[in-house]
Amino acid sequence: MNDKYKRALDKSYFAKELWNLPRPMCKLQQEIASNHEPFLMVLAARQIFGKTTITALTEALHPMIYIPNFKVLVATDKLKTSQEFLDKVVYFWDIFKSKDWPENRLEACINNTTEFTLSNGSRILALSGEQKSPKGLTADVLIMDETAYIDDTYIQLALPTMASRPNARLIALSTPNGKQGWFYREWLKGNKKIFSTWKDCDWRSKEFFEGLKKQMTDRTFRQEFECEFLEMESAALPAELIEKAVTDEFEAWD
Repeated sequence: MNDKYKRALDKSYFAKELWNLPRPMCKLQQEIASNHEPFLMVLAARQIFGKTTITALTEALHPMIYIPNFKVLVATDKLKTSQEFLDKVVYFWDIFKSKDWPENRLEACINNTTEFTLSNGSRILALSGEQKSPKGLTADVLIMDETAYIDDTYIQLALPTMASRPNARLIALSTPNGKQGWFYREWLKGNKKIFSTWKDCDWRSKEFFEGLKKQMTDRTFRQEFECEFLEMESAALPAELIEKAVTDEFEAWD
């Protein structure tokens, strides 16, 4: 198999060919790059594993290049977050275009803060809960970043964008945001999950995180770096008790 076809068929190999960042891909990034599940959830400590970086490369840019008319939607709670994801896609696109590869005859037709479109018809749009509804759009892959912070109503509007695509994929990335919302409820189910805390970080010392912990509240550190779903501070009752109270396992009384 020549390199062109290997890059097309193996997104992990494609990623390694374009990877030019100071640190090699970590275990979490390699797991994302090699995953093909239709629904993937990633819960990882903030800012230390590059989960959005590898997702932009392997789950957005790779299929956009090798599958004509491939549609990617990125949904987040804030438009700035979606735009930063789009920036990462364009960053790796520029590296791709610098390669002397036969497939890099593709060109970028639209490249702005919310849309990146290629000459083969593939496109990625940056969306957010701050903007208009995603209704009417179509996605071969729907990528949600900081999913735990996206309003449930917006998520319910975004999910049908995959309905007309038989091989559509859903990728939900996040840190925790309490025992509430769509991401928390889905995490409790038997979906494919990738999970990493600060203890899995191999490029920062234990002493660094111990120092960081002293500068943060215990609650914030546990949520952001230990990836714990904590009770909401305003909650009068634990989430588990509420879930048991509304169970449908018993017959209704006459």
